[in-house]
Amino acid sequence: MKNSRHIAFVTALIMTLSAVSCGSKSSDKSDVSSTPSSEVNTDITKEETSTENSTETASESTSAAQSQTTTVTTKSAAAVTTTAAVTTAPNNEKKPQPVADDTGYKDKLAIAQEFYKSYLSHDAEKVYSMFNIDEINGYYILMKNELDGKKPEEVFSKAVIVAAIDRSMKAIDEIREAYADSKDDKWAVDITNDDMSDIDQLTLEDYNSELGTKYTSGVVLNYIFYHDTNNNESFTGNSSAFVERDGKWYLSFSSLMQSELLNYIDL
Repeated sequence: MKNSRHIAFVTALIMTLSAVSCGSKSSDKSDVSSTPSSEVNTDITKEETSTENSTETASESTSAAQSQTTTVTTKSAAAVTTTAAVTTAPNNEKKPQPVADDTGYKDKLAIAQEFYKSYLSHDAEKVYSMFNIDEINGYYILMKNELDGKKPEEVFSKAVIVAAIDRSMKAIDEIREAYADSKDDKWAVDITNDDMSDIDQLTLEDYNSELGTKYTSGVVLNYIFYHDTNNNESFTGNSSAFVERDGKWYLSFSSLMQSELLNYIDL
């Protein structure tokens, strides 16, 4: 890859993600709510594996529209953040079509809680289904001239991205093992609307300009805490960003690539 594998990517500034590292062991995490109004629980001894195919679309979630807090408890997760910059490429070409279009989520809190539920239950296919095809296509065009002649559709194919998500999840598994008292410990991630920071409109306009997208709003979760409910230990985890168009919310592909997945892809 060109530029010593450092991409000067304008959307790095757009999402304004904090550099988050896994660690900060704590036996008393007051930010983790014990009385969430919306809760998703999964016993960590019952790990689920998604069998969705490459054209499966993201499912709509409507139950969290009035939720203020969500707790996610399950077995696997992920989070090793990396910073990378990316050089922009012309965005006036016909876009490839890597995946079928999707439906998005009706509520930003709903997709955030579904993202961490899927991350913690080790459902990489589900996470992939939360992306929007428009942003994936825009990212392909943006990266075309940065891959030393390789096709972005192949370098960043669904199989490659799902494998990267899976590796990221396994990294969190290892950290959780270090914090847990036993393999049967239950883990949670609590999220509220107050944890999300809005992306300002000027930044969003730049984002759309670079990727050829038409998102009308966006939010960032700069950090979350993975919390062991058995021994009250916590550590900081992976950030995320979500974008909205036509009343539907999507997981930001370029943001997750930058903050998480490029670390697990052989470029």
